[in-house]
Amino acid sequence: MAGDRPGGLILLGLAVGTGSTPVDDAVFAAGQRHPWLEWLRVFTDGRVTLALWTVVLAVALAQRRAQLAAVIAAAPVVAVLTERLAKQAFGRLRDDALAYPSGHTTLVVVALGLAVLVVGVSVCVAARAARS
Repeated sequence: MAGDRPGGLILLGLAVGTGSTPVDDAVFAAGQRHPWLEWLRVFTDGRVTLALWTVVLAVALAQRRAQLAAVIAAAPVVAVLTERLAKQAFGRLRDDALAYPSGHTTLVVVALGLAVLVVGVSVCVAARAARS
Protein backbone atom coordinates (compact mmCIF):
# COMPACT_ATOMS: atom_id res chain seq x y z
CA MET A 1 0.00 0.00 0.00
CA ALA A 2 1.32 3.45 -0.90
CA GLY A 3 0.73 4.98 2.51
CA ASP A 4 2.58 2.38 4.54
CA ARG A 5 5.97 4.00 3.89
CA PRO A 6 6.88 7.67 3.65
CA GLY A 7 8.32 7.14 0.16
CA GLY A 8 5.04 5.60 -1.00
CA LEU A 9 3.09 8.51 0.40
CA ILE A 10 5.35 10.97 -1.39
CA LEU A 11 4.98 9.07 -4.66
CA LEU A 12 1.21 8.99 -4.21
CA GLY A 13 1.11 12.74 -3.59
CA LEU A 14 3.22 13.46 -6.64
CA ALA A 15 1.18 11.08 -8.81
CA VAL A 16 -2.09 12.72 -7.79
CA GLY A 17 -0.77 16.12 -8.75
CA THR A 18 -2.13 19.52 -7.87
CA GLY A 19 -5.79 19.10 -8.75
CA SER A 20 -8.82 17.38 -7.35
CA THR A 21 -9.20 13.66 -8.03
CA PRO A 22 -12.37 11.65 -8.70
CA VAL A 23 -12.10 10.29 -5.14
CA ASP A 24 -11.92 13.83 -3.74
CA ASP A 25 -14.93 14.83 -5.80
CA ALA A 26 -16.95 11.77 -4.73
CA VAL A 27 -16.23 12.31 -1.03
CA PHE A 28 -17.10 16.00 -1.32
CA ALA A 29 -20.34 15.19 -3.17
CA ALA A 30 -21.29 12.60 -0.54
CA GLY A 31 -20.77 15.23 2.14
CA GLN A 32 -23.00 17.64 0.25
CA ARG A 33 -25.76 15.03 -0.16
CA HIS A 34 -25.52 13.75 3.43
CA PRO A 35 -24.81 16.64 5.81
CA TRP A 36 -25.09 14.33 8.82
CA LEU A 37 -21.67 12.93 7.82
CA GLU A 38 -20.22 16.17 9.16
CA TRP A 39 -19.97 14.56 12.62
CA LEU A 40 -16.98 12.56 11.32
CA ARG A 41 -14.97 15.77 11.32
CA VAL A 42 -14.97 15.73 15.13
CA PHE A 43 -11.87 13.57 14.92
CA THR A 44 -9.96 16.39 13.20
CA ASP A 45 -11.14 19.07 15.63
CA GLY A 46 -8.04 20.62 17.16
CA ARG A 47 -9.56 20.57 20.65
CA VAL A 48 -10.19 16.83 20.46
CA THR A 49 -6.68 16.19 19.16
CA LEU A 50 -5.14 18.42 21.85
CA ALA A 51 -7.14 16.67 24.57
CA LEU A 52 -6.01 13.25 23.35
CA TRP A 53 -2.39 14.38 23.10
CA THR A 54 -2.55 15.88 26.61
CA VAL A 55 -3.90 12.65 28.09
CA VAL A 56 -1.23 10.59 26.30
CA LEU A 57 1.53 12.92 27.55
CA ALA A 58 0.10 12.88 31.09
CA VAL A 59 0.06 9.07 31.11
CA ALA A 60 3.69 8.89 29.99
CA LEU A 61 4.69 11.43 32.65
CA ALA A 62 2.69 9.62 35.33
CA GLN A 63 4.51 6.41 34.40
CA ARG A 64 7.81 8.31 34.74
CA ARG A 65 8.82 7.52 31.17
CA ALA A 66 10.89 10.59 30.34
CA GLN A 67 12.07 9.42 26.92
CA LEU A 68 8.56 8.47 25.86
CA ALA A 69 7.23 11.80 27.14
CA ALA A 70 9.92 13.63 25.15
CA VAL A 71 8.91 11.77 21.98
CA ILE A 72 5.24 12.55 22.66
CA ALA A 73 6.06 16.23 23.18
CA ALA A 74 8.19 16.49 20.03
CA ALA A 75 6.18 14.33 17.61
CA PRO A 76 3.42 16.86 16.80
CA VAL A 77 5.97 19.59 16.11
CA VAL A 78 7.98 17.34 13.80
CA ALA A 79 4.77 16.15 12.09
CA VAL A 80 3.55 19.70 11.43
CA LEU A 81 6.93 20.78 10.06
CA THR A 82 7.01 17.74 7.79
CA GLU A 83 3.41 18.37 6.69
CA ARG A 84 4.20 22.00 5.84
CA LEU A 85 7.20 20.96 3.74
CA ALA A 86 5.09 18.32 1.99
CA LYS A 87 2.41 20.90 1.20
CA GLN A 88 4.99 23.00 -0.58
CA ALA A 89 6.20 19.97 -2.54
CA PHE A 90 2.72 18.79 -3.60
CA GLY A 91 1.16 22.19 -4.22
CA ARG A 92 -2.47 20.99 -4.06
CA LEU A 93 -4.82 23.89 -3.49
CA ARG A 94 -8.28 24.08 -1.95
CA ASP A 95 -9.94 27.48 -1.71
CA ASP A 96 -6.65 29.09 -2.80
CA ALA A 97 -4.70 27.57 0.11
CA LEU A 98 -2.33 24.61 0.22
CA ALA A 99 -4.41 21.63 1.29
CA TYR A 100 -2.49 18.35 1.00
CA PRO A 101 -1.48 16.74 3.22
CA SER A 102 -4.02 17.96 5.76
CA GLY A 103 -2.52 19.38 8.93
CA HIS A 104 -5.56 18.36 10.94
CA THR A 105 -5.39 14.79 9.71
CA THR A 106 -1.63 14.69 10.25
CA LEU A 107 -2.04 15.66 13.90
CA VAL A 108 -4.89 13.18 14.46
CA VAL A 109 -2.79 10.34 13.05
CA VAL A 110 0.17 11.35 15.23
CA ALA A 111 -1.98 11.64 18.37
CA LEU A 112 -3.65 8.27 17.76
CA GLY A 113 -0.29 6.66 17.00
CA LEU A 114 1.14 8.03 20.24
CA ALA A 115 -1.88 6.72 22.15
CA VAL A 116 -1.32 3.26 20.69
CA LEU A 117 2.37 3.51 21.63
CA VAL A 118 1.60 4.44 25.25
CA VAL A 119 -1.00 1.67 25.57
CA GLY A 120 1.46 -0.82 24.05
CA VAL A 121 4.23 0.19 26.46
CA SER A 122 1.82 -0.07 29.39
CA VAL A 123 0.63 -3.53 28.33
CA CYS A 124 4.22 -4.77 27.85
CA VAL A 125 5.28 -3.45 31.25
CA ALA A 126 2.25 -5.05 32.92
CA ALA A 127 2.92 -8.38 31.16
CA ARG A 128 6.56 -8.37 32.28
CA ALA A 129 5.55 -7.55 35.84
CA ALA A 130 3.03 -10.40 35.83
CA ARG A 131 5.71 -12.88 34.71
CA SER A 132 8.12 -11.81 37.43
